[in-house]
Amino acid sequence: MACLNDPITQWTAHYLSLRRLLTVEKALRATWLKWSEVMIASMGSKSNDKAKAIAMQEVVEDPKFWYHVKRYTS
Repeated sequence: MACLNDPITQWTAHYLSLRRLLTVEKALRATWLKWSEVMIASMGSKSNDKAKAIAMQEVVEDPKFWYHVKRYTS
């Protein structure tokens, strides 16, 4: 029985995470729009860290990402 409950719990956790992401979407997008340069600069001096921040920014600004999040939670 425990084997059957684990996948449900994992899927529920993912679902709830995506739902929460949708509730903060506007704030997250507005923050990136206003503070993206500062946020990228605050990641540190390593180019790898800055690349990760830029990759996150691309995801936040990608309308396809938000479309899919909405699709999976509805």
